[in-house]
Amino acid sequence: LLGQSFKVTNLTDNVPPKSIKLVALDDVACCTQPDRSFRLVFESSGDVMQNLWQVSHPVLGAHAIFISPNDATGREIEAIFNRG
Repeated sequence: LLGQSFKVTNLTDNVPPKSIKLVALDDVACCTQPDRSFRLVFESSGDVMQNLWQVSHPVLGAHAIFISPNDATGREIEAIFNRG
C-alpha cells in the first residue's frame, strides 16, 4: 500500500475529506517489544491536524485512527499502532 492514497475525514468537524499518501511503514524502535508496534507515515498537504480521523481505503475499508503531525510544517503525519 506504499504510495497509495487514503481519504481522511475529521470525526469532530464537518469539513470535506482530505487525501493523504502512505509513504512509510516503520518499526517503533523505542518500544520494549518492537515486533508488536509499527508506525505509518503519511504525506499530507499540511492541513491534517492532530485528532481522531476516519481513514478510508478501497481495500482496507474505513477505520478511526489517531494521527498527528510529525514535522514542523505538518506535511508528514503519523499513526502509531501498539499490538499487545
